[in-house]
Amino acid sequence: MSGFNLQDLMSQAKRQYEVLQKKMEETVVEGSSGGGSVTVRMDGRKQVLSIKIDPEAAKAAFAAAASDYDAAAIEATRLVGAYEKALVEDKARTNVLEISELGLVEMTRKRVRQDLRSLLTVRCPTCAGSGVTKSEVTVAGEIFRAIRVQRTEAEGREIVLRAHPNVVGYLEGDARDALTRLAATLDIKITVNASGAQSPREEYQLQVR
Repeated sequence: MSGFNLQDLMSQAKRQYEVLQKKMEETVVEGSSGGGSVTVRMDGRKQVLSIKIDPEAAKAAFAAAASDYDAAAIEATRLVGAYEKALVEDKARTNVLEISELGLVEMTRKRVRQDLRSLLTVRCPTCAGSGVTKSEVTVAGEIFRAIRVQRTEAEGREIVLRAHPNVVGYLEGDARDALTRLAATLDIKITVNASGAQSPREEYQLQVR
């Protein structure tokens, strides 16, 4: 085929593409939204040339946003108040903060509980002063451990306990089920007797029969 030159053909196609590309870049398009409230002009390179906002539409949008904000603020106040009211019965020390930017109610809680000394001791019934003595619960725990030791070290079918009347009252009251389970576990009879009221509440005696 005479007269056909592929290089000239490609050069011509390239020139036509460049012309078309230039026309596209110089082309300006305009679009609007919201019934003409916002108008945007862009060129063929997708660069924004101008943005026009209708002032009246902007005022209406701002008023609507302000109204929504007021409603949200009222609802937030109501929610915080509801949380504070619900937490009145909470034993932990709780401080309800404002609603965060994420829409979450923030609060801090500080658990209020007795210290270890208060749990393990009571005020001395003799002097009623600043001195303390072991509570019935603490002495009972020591007795349970001592009974286990006695069971392993001595032969017998019965362990007789003599302790302060308050401790005996606890063992026969709140700790009755625990004492029964201990006797069943060790396969031994446990007899509890009260000592004199003037005896030290922390002292007790165990006898294996």
